[in-house]
Amino acid sequence: MVTGGGGAIGSAICRRFAEEKAKVLVADRNADSAASVAREVGGEALVFDIADYNAAKAAIGATAIDVLVNNAGWDRFQNFVDTKPGEWETLIDINLRGPLNMHHLVLPRMLARGTGRIVNISSEAARVGSSGESIYAAWLFPRRSRARWRAAASR
Repeated sequence: MVTGGGGAIGSAICRRFAEEKAKVLVADRNADSAASVAREVGGEALVFDIADYNAAKAAIGATAIDVLVNNAGWDRFQNFVDTKPGEWETLIDINLRGPLNMHHLVLPRMLARGTGRIVNISSEAARVGSSGESIYAAWLFPRRSRARWRAAASR
């Protein structure tokens, strides 16, 4: 499963998995993009917003997921002083809460099966910062470190 699979990076990841003959779940909140990529790679489109736990749970259902690629993300480029708290919420929902939702829904099944992998896509903005992306960069650090604590906690 590739979240944000309908976007540029996500669709490239989906294509690469398809080259390896993997069954690809293209997860995206944009139905047209998800369907288009799913057709291209011979996969299945799952349309939901990763920030909505119940929608994600319903979309995944009982599907066994061997690999989760947390790729979905969103940013709005602007100076911090020009941002509004509502915009922060959107960034936090998509970029932090969304991957947490996906971990929570997928990891227990992986542990029960004794196999599975989670890949978190991040950005250099988490390490070095980026002009006009202060809120975006702020959520990236937890996303990068979450992979470390998740691995330790699942042992």
